Amino acid sequence: MSIGKPKNNGDCQTLPNSIDGEQGVLGSMLISPREVIPQCVEKLGTEYFYVPAHRTIYDALIELHNAGQGIDLITFTQLLRDRNLLDNIGGAAFVTTLFTFVPTAANIDYYIDIVREKYRDREIVMLGRSMSSGQMTLEDVRSRIDFFMSSPNPATDYHQLAMFRNSSPVRENSRTMLLPDFFIRAARW
Repeated sequence: MSIGKPKNNGDCQTLPNSIDGEQGVLGSMLISPREVIPQCVEKLGTEYFYVPAHRTIYDALIELHNAGQGIDLITFTQLLRDRNLLDNIGGAAFVTTLFTFVPTAANIDYYIDIVREKYRDREIVMLGRSMSSGQMTLEDVRSRIDFFMSSPNPATDYHQLAMFRNSSPVRENSRTMLLPDFFIRAARW
């Protein structure tokens, strides 16, 4: 397994993600914490990160920032070491890699958009899976999509969601539940 990458459990394909986008966000948070962390807190939640190690790092950075503590390679690595989390996220070498992953935090808005878009793509796939397995009805899915569409700072590409909301083609599965074609395809992802 590569450092900082999730395990594939083998029974399904990898869900949409951008490890580079996530590392771009984390690297930006590390090199310009005062400017970048407030932006990230406003637009991202822990659940937006696909890689578990990235979730841990994100939470720890926010905690340090909220406590008013300085954030640099030494303080951040020490915090992770004190909490016995350093080895779980890939070690000090991985933290160092994050510090050098991006040369500047100037592109943070782009990195945030990438992470948000991949999170929403994962949510769409999971909605499709839930619906195709009978865990959600068509109305539940439409309600969730309405929530996505009305949330602040939406990801840039809602083309597929808009297609679903305005489409009428549906088909019936073995449980006699109506499923939009998009979600049938998403459930196979």
